[in-house]
Amino acid sequence: MEAIRCRNAEAWLACCAMVGAAAESVLLAIAITKEGDEERVLRAYHGNRGRQAVLNMIVGKADAHRRNTLTTFAGIVSLWRDDAAHGRASPIDTSNADEALRQLLHMCQWVAREWNNLTA
Repeated sequence: MEAIRCRNAEAWLACCAMVGAAAESVLLAIAITKEGDEERVLRAYHGNRGRQAVLNMIVGKADAHRRNTLTTFAGIVSLWRDDAAHGRASPIDTSNADEALRQLLHMCQWVAREWNNLTA
């Protein structure tokens, strides 16, 4: 909802950063459910290359299609969260915000369909 509010306020970078945060939350939820150990997942996440470590927990033994699909979706995390975190001036506009929201929607729909496979 925060991403939508930012988009409606024409705060394009904030919208994209919120999309990245939401996607990151989805990845953490999958990993915590799969591993059954929230502390372990969060320790890995806060460690060196934490986002990749969490992604590996989820798709390390997954088939190529699921691994590639989730890795592609995870790209919206690094793209927008990293841009916002470094405070750089950004040429982001409405098309970027709308595309980020579209990608998040598709990620969430796919994860909902694949939840049992991803968390097994």
